[in-house]
Amino acid sequence: MTTLTEADVEQATLDWLAALGWQVARAAAIGPGGPDPERADHSRVILERRLRDALASLNPALTDDAISDAFRKLTQPQGASTETRNRALPALAARARDYRHTRRGQPRRCARPVCWQRHNRSRR
Repeated sequence: MTTLTEADVEQATLDWLAALGWQVARAAAIGPGGPDPERADHSRVILERRLRDALASLNPALTDDAISDAFRKLTQPQGASTETRNRALPALAARARDYRHTRRGQPRRCARPVCWQRHNRSRR
């Protein structure tokens, strides 16, 4: 009987995501001390520059303030406990309406945190 290790599952997941068109980067390369560090330490789980760049790319008509507002809502979800916030995050990522930016109290545009058309195309 073959035993799967955490490393086996991680590699299979990375291979699957790469096959779907996702960019895969190794922690040694983008972690602190790596050749292209994207976070100050390993406790920072969100790659902030990538998230901001993705939000800006998916929402070219939005202002910098609107992108910052969507970024804040994604990275600081509401909830009393860590469990509540963790459960809310996938739903937040899927719904543009939660990122409706307002200006002087008037709704402006919604930020899209995920491009579902790209995701659906890669699954065909």
